[in-house]
Amino acid sequence: MKARDSSMAAPANTLIRHQHLMVADRETPLIAAGCGEVSLVWLPALMDGAASFTRVALELSARLQGGLSVYALDPPGYGSSLLDERERMLTFAELDGWIDAALDQLPSPFILAGNSSGAVIAAMAAARRNDVLGLALVGWCDWRLVGQPHGDLLCPATLADLQHLLRVGWHRPPRPFPHTLASQLSYAQRPDYRDHVRSFSPQDFGAAFDRYTGAVALIAGTSDGIIAPAMVQVLAEHRPHARLWWMQQCGHYPHREQPQQLTRILAQWIGEVVPSMQGGNSHRHEVASGRPPVRFAERPPASPFSDSSH
Repeated sequence: MKARDSSMAAPANTLIRHQHLMVADRETPLIAAGCGEVSLVWLPALMDGAASFTRVALELSARLQGGLSVYALDPPGYGSSLLDERERMLTFAELDGWIDAALDQLPSPFILAGNSSGAVIAAMAAARRNDVLGLALVGWCDWRLVGQPHGDLLCPATLADLQHLLRVGWHRPPRPFPHTLASQLSYAQRPDYRDHVRSFSPQDFGAAFDRYTGAVALIAGTSDGIIAPAMVQVLAEHRPHARLWWMQQCGHYPHREQPQQLTRILAQWIGEVVPSMQGGNSHRHEVASGRPPVRFAERPPASPFSDSSH
């Protein structure tokens, strides 16, 4: 177990710290909260960033005060980890080395949590390391079980495509400013962005997930149109020892739409994984694990990523 670096220590009161790690000769932005014997590391989705986890980081570290440190990292090209014109986004295979180098600079043991594509990075690391106590997949599935992913949805070519992505990804879609939409669309049209999306391998992810034998949480929004609830249900049935939570009135980004609900779920699950933090169970949440709404229970609907849906 890696010794706890005193430079990562937090003040007694819970505040967000904005820090940087040097990983492969480039700065990796991260936010941090709390100071405890276990580190929760959050990896965001594509087209999102670590900063959006701020509220959950604050509330979770306060709820499990003294037991948990919380870190949220931006992989290169995600969030505030901006690339200049000479840099390119890494493939998922290349991010394997990046996440290992980043985790080596943070205090272990870890609980890794990833939202959407961030779950891929988290799972690949969990499969290789012996200092990971738990793995949470938030808004993710095992594509080997539900069909071949198709990157068109995550690679919008027009403003209408981007607006469609927002509609299917949220329970209550936001209304970004026009300049925000234009910036997101421009970024999604970068050749290296599209190469990054296409570099995802369901077989590589699935093999890594199969190798990981520790505690697993599956957390999904019942309004998610990107990773539909039935797709998560299929994974849960193939991983019967995983803990499964459904989040009501929530789409693909639980930390944005339902931060308090997600905080309660993570606190309860971490209390199960790390018995010394059972305090997270003192406020049991109202979202029970179990089957999704009946309309999704029979079989997975056509995947929004699947070739068959186009």
